[in-house]
Amino acid sequence: FIVPIRDVNTHKLCPGVTAGDIGPKIGYANMDNGWCRFNRVRIPRLNMPMRFASVSPQGVFARAGGVNDKVGYVTMMELRALMIADCRGCLA
Repeated sequence: FIVPIRDVNTHKLCPGVTAGDIGPKIGYANMDNGWCRFNRVRIPRLNMPMRFASVSPQGVFARAGGVNDKVGYVTMMELRALMIADCRGCLA
């Protein structure tokens, strides 16, 4: 899901969303990381990318027909490899 954490007009945090800065990190001066906590935040159904799965207005989850289960796994592994490669560049 793509979770809206700030109001579009005021840019203030949405109700139920708490966010903060992690602070300085050794060796990562150019990185600005933070944290986010959600408490009873309702995510609009349309904020779900529905290419491989969907949720009906009644709340029923369904996988898209003809999609291999390995597609999600391969995508996850590719993203993890990219994150590791990015960290390697920061540590070098």
